[in-house]
Amino acid sequence: MFMEWKSLSREGLLLADSHSGVLKALLKDRRIPQCMVVVETMTERGLAPTREVMESLVRCCVRNSDSRHAYACMDVSMKHDFVFQKTTYQHAITLLLKRNEVDKAIELALALSSTGIGLGQSLCSALLKYAARRRRFDLIWELLVEAERSDFIKLDKFSCNQTLEKVAKCLSSSETLKFKARFEAVHAKSGIFLIDEKTYEVLIDVLAKAGELKQAEEIYREVLARGIKPTRDMFQSIIKACGKYRALDNAFELHEQMVLSGINPNAATFNALMNGCRLAGDVSRILQVIDMMWSSGIAPDVVSYSSLVDAYGRIGRVEDAFATVDDMIAHGVEPNIVTFTHLINAAVRAGHIDAAYKVLELMKEKDMQPNVFTYSALINGLAKRGEYDRAMDLMEQMRSRGIHPTAVTYATLLKSATRLYDEDKTRSIVRMLEDDLEVGACSGKAQSECTSDYH
Repeated sequence: MFMEWKSLSREGLLLADSHSGVLKALLKDRRIPQCMVVVETMTERGLAPTREVMESLVRCCVRNSDSRHAYACMDVSMKHDFVFQKTTYQHAITLLLKRNEVDKAIELALALSSTGIGLGQSLCSALLKYAARRRRFDLIWELLVEAERSDFIKLDKFSCNQTLEKVAKCLSSSETLKFKARFEAVHAKSGIFLIDEKTYEVLIDVLAKAGELKQAEEIYREVLARGIKPTRDMFQSIIKACGKYRALDNAFELHEQMVLSGINPNAATFNALMNGCRLAGDVSRILQVIDMMWSSGIAPDVVSYSSLVDAYGRIGRVEDAFATVDDMIAHGVEPNIVTFTHLINAAVRAGHIDAAYKVLELMKEKDMQPNVFTYSALINGLAKRGEYDRAMDLMEQMRSRGIHPTAVTYATLLKSATRLYDEDKTRSIVRMLEDDLEVGACSGKAQSECTSDYH
């Protein structure tokens, strides 16, 4: 039959009813590719297949998991303004999603919405989740715009929260806030507030880590205004950010609010407070936090003591830094590589180079491998004091262990060598740097900072 149809069709001897009759016959045998040829021929000649035949063809495509032809049929049908049963659209879009053709599924959903056809909340929410899974944030935005404009794209609270969390973890903080506002606009129509506790946690954490402290605090105030009880994770995220950016008063105020809200701080909370004090060199507040830990029945851990060691080092109280290490050992807490690196830094800052070397030897005795920061602290200190040969010996030891110096260390050594007016030493450092750059062990930035004046 198909071959006869082709022959007669070429001669232009068939009317629309004849084409539709051939389509019905081909459909019975599920000959979808041949059906599509008939449909395309009719379209080219300005003939319209019947709505019933086209809907049957779409359903046949779906049953055969033929998403390509199902989409093509839907496209032709919409051009002819055919309206199918809602389940036909739902099955076609579900097939497209299963085939990971999210862009086509959403395009079809948007087109249907514009003509006043809704697909139901569960399927619209599935579109949102599939788009988020494939990180198609452009499609998510289009869905939200249409959902805000019309009543035919309906999204449930759960899928929206999941999607907003995905957005927050993948996009910039400014883009995240734009999506947040769009989600809220969509749900303002329904009177159901969108964001739940878990999503607020993610938003605050992302903003805090991005250094957007004001925005993180605004979200926190929004949580309070909407009667949601803040969680420990919310408090800790902002406290960490406050510490990192030296907003110590804010951090301690949040700690008080945390306690007043009935949430008991844990070791991570106290250590976040101490980290800010460490960066600010505020020893008195670190000691205050340690007292609070003991009062709460929480023993300071290696992170706590390491913060205190570094804080003492930053203000030149090297004896107290060493005494803190003795104290932590007395309390059954073993120093780690971070503790020893802070201790070396403290000794170097105070000009006690020999004491720093003793710490390095103690690490080796404990089978603790110094890292790039440990070596760099001592090398930088030696170079700044003009002890170039000792610095280079340590540099060779470091590189022999497969540990490559940082750009800062190279820059410090180069300055030391140039102060000695020793071209051979300068060239030697540049060769080391170039060797590291060849194996990708040092960033290109290091080269631009360190070698521009030495060729």
